[in-house]
Amino acid sequence: MIKTLALFGVLLLGVVTFSANSAIANPEAMTYHVDPSGSDSSGDGSPANPWQTIQHAADQVQPGDSVLINPGTYAGGIVVETGGTADAPITFRANGGDAIIEDSGDDRDAFFIDGADYIVVEGLTIQHAERAGMRISWSHHVTVRDSTFADNGRWGIFTDFSDHTLIEDSQSYGAGLEHGIYISNSSDYPTIRRNILHHNHGCGLHMNGDISMGGDGIISYGLVEGNIIYENGYGGGSGINMDGVTDTIVRNNLLYENHASGISIYQIDGGSGSQNNRILNNTILMASDGRWGINIPDSEDTDNRLFNNIVYNAHSWRGSISIATPTLEASPAITTS
Repeated sequence: MIKTLALFGVLLLGVVTFSANSAIANPEAMTYHVDPSGSDSSGDGSPANPWQTIQHAADQVQPGDSVLINPGTYAGGIVVETGGTADAPITFRANGGDAIIEDSGDDRDAFFIDGADYIVVEGLTIQHAERAGMRISWSHHVTVRDSTFADNGRWGIFTDFSDHTLIEDSQSYGAGLEHGIYISNSSDYPTIRRNILHHNHGCGLHMNGDISMGGDGIISYGLVEGNIIYENGYGGGSGINMDGVTDTIVRNNLLYENHASGISIYQIDGGSGSQNNRILNNTILMASDGRWGINIPDSEDTDNRLFNNIVYNAHSWRGSISIATPTLEASPAITTS
């Protein structure tokens, strides 16, 4: 019943955005087709004569173009280095059925968006990469939707120095070493909504400013809403981790049976404490071997607000909310005995 109610709430709160019609924005935009039985040498990317590899298509596209990927299995190790524009994004979309990107070939990541803005990825399954199923690096306004990231070596999705990332209606599970989704390296304005993140070794969602890697080390102005996050953290790492995260809203998420903490707000490698965040209307049901439902362990993590959350902990002695004592004493709204 809880899951059903949470899903119903998710359907109500999301506002789905759509990319601009690239055919209108760019009258010369092309739609290309890829099929495992096609040919990169003799094909022309048409429905009747498709290319064979996604990489070949990625090497041809220009702003406004779309790549329709027919059902089948494709080699990973794809690198996208040509970006679109606000009015003419470049789209890689599954064309019905299962379009699977398998492994990462000689590269670490199966699908690498590198310095390419305004990219849309829809409907793909990306699995068994050596490191990340998808890496988004130095690329802004990248959208990932309706995709699955399965059993990748370290992360399902990893971003670095990439603003305005939107990940929605996707699933990430089975990350072998770390997290389902990792928003890192001063990546501002991320939106993570209506995803299912489960059975990852570390966090379901990890957001870390990573000051040790350069930049300001702060992730700001994020929105995390309507996600279902469960059975993560066997190797440590909360359902949702926030290290050096500020001015971010976390709302209407369902977290259950996670084996570290539920939501953690802290500073280890962030450029500042995690401050001025809003944790609203979440349901958090902790496993009996878990830690705290909501965990704010450091006095540097100030001006965070928790409202209307339901938190239950099945652990024998850990409670629902743990907040550093100096932080409690600094807040006139909370008293201790």
